[in-house]
Amino acid sequence: MTTETSRTIEEKTVVPEIQPGVESRAILELEGMTCASCAMRIEKGLKKVPGVIDANVNLAIEKATVTYYPTQTGLEQMVQKVEAVGYKATPQVASLQKPARATAASAIVAAPEAPAIDVPQQDERSERKQAEIIRKRNLLILGIVLTLPVVILSMFFMNRFPGENLLLLALTTPV
Repeated sequence: MTTETSRTIEEKTVVPEIQPGVESRAILELEGMTCASCAMRIEKGLKKVPGVIDANVNLAIEKATVTYYPTQTGLEQMVQKVEAVGYKATPQVASLQKPARATAASAIVAAPEAPAIDVPQQDERSERKQAEIIRKRNLLILGIVLTLPVVILSMFFMNRFPGENLLLLALTTPV
């Protein structure tokens, strides 16, 4: 009797087939990430997009590598998902297209496509990064300038004049 039930279960079970098609790989340039949690959030969001096979986000170089089926999804959906999560994405390269069930011989034949990035967009991005670096440098210098008097007053001239605590408060609040 148990063999009969196992046969009926096996007959009713439908195994989903992998859709024949082409896998594509895209690289997205990301902006707005500050920590590993941000990278994980983007990666999880990309993996939820239908048709995305795999997504890897690199925090250090601010890029995401996404493997997907172009018949099921496109770069627009992936960019929208990244923006929905709260970050900015720009498609950079659609690098590989290969059959879903690739053999070793066909993987060698596949060639990368040309980059899809244009020069003005790259210049704009580098200008924004340069402006961010300058802003962070200026904040660091301001912090050092305001911290040095606090250290000197706290270490060498403690309780020398009546408004010292208010001065220390005024110097440390912006830092």
